[in-house]
Amino acid sequence: MLLLLLLSLLSKGQSCGSLSDFTLQVQGPVRVQEGLCILVPCTVFYSHKDWTYSDPAYSYWFKEGVDVNKDASGATNKQGQEVQEETQGQFFLLGNTGTCSRSLNIRNTRMHDSGSYFFQVERGNMKFTYKSNQLSVHVTALTQTPNIHILGTLEATRPKNLTCIALRACKWGTPPTFSWTGTCISSPMIPNCPVLTLTPWPQDHNLTCQLTFPEAGVTTERTVQLSMFFLYALLNVAITVFRGNGTEGTGSTITENGLLPYVQEGQYLCLVCVISSNPPGRLSWDQLFLALEPGVLELPKVESGDRGEFTCLDQHPLGSKHVSLSLSVQSSPTCRRCVSVKQKGSWPMVFTLIRGRFMGGFLLTYGLTWICYTRCGDP
Repeated sequence: MLLLLLLSLLSKGQSCGSLSDFTLQVQGPVRVQEGLCILVPCTVFYSHKDWTYSDPAYSYWFKEGVDVNKDASGATNKQGQEVQEETQGQFFLLGNTGTCSRSLNIRNTRMHDSGSYFFQVERGNMKFTYKSNQLSVHVTALTQTPNIHILGTLEATRPKNLTCIALRACKWGTPPTFSWTGTCISSPMIPNCPVLTLTPWPQDHNLTCQLTFPEAGVTTERTVQLSMFFLYALLNVAITVFRGNGTEGTGSTITENGLLPYVQEGQYLCLVCVISSNPPGRLSWDQLFLALEPGVLELPKVESGDRGEFTCLDQHPLGSKHVSLSLSVQSSPTCRRCVSVKQKGSWPMVFTLIRGRFMGGFLLTYGLTWICYTRCGDP
């Protein structure tokens, strides 16, 4: 039993030891965008000379061009050891002294982090620098943009939560700060919050989520067209009134319930109801008149009985909306005279005929009759 325990300890202690040479297994050239982070796996083997199993193994990463005998390293696992000021809090060497893993973690990368890095190991009286197998790091401009996530359907006039997601965000680095911009944002926002509660309106268009990586001083953003997400957008209902002879009439638009100015009896009137929604709603009028097409109501000759309220209704999946107008009909003076004559019945005609008979003139009788009924006819 004692022999098995000793062999187990020896095998664990020799896991990074090599009988003859020093070997470093590290990933080839790596690329990382500015502001993000990267983890470079690394495994080290070294000669089993000048150290004992009780000696801790210390590791160092140096940037090419520094003097290992005078300059501080970029990262080390040796407690209390000085590191370069520019890499402090940014470069970390992962893995404990009892394993062969010496992975390098670079957080909040900046452009000046680009370059070649070499590794050094120290254990007991043994110190070795791996100059032949170096790590090459390339920091590029930040092109990664966040993603704006909308859960469900974005509907006009209804509040919805939108989330700004930083893709491939580094869990070790300093979290980015969030900000939202857009004309659709009317209420104060929670500072640095990736979730935005938005009540969109159809006239709203662009919405931008911006990420700032404070340690690297870089910013990225994404702008979305809100119209892309509007499956339903109930806008407004408007009635356009055309008055005239039907071909040269003038138009006026009513978007709220109102009173239409007096319309002359006998005048042409056309009411056009217009909506803007996606998908379109279903238009209807609550009066039974001649409908040329959905939303168009025509009164070729307005009569006194047409006075009253006209309502255009838009029935939509999100609900319904309507606009009403009150129509007042002004009687024509000529028509008023006609009504007074007609109310007298047929006696005026009989009287005219009798008078004409006694006057002995058929032509005069006919002429008087024609004049009377022409003046009292329809205009």
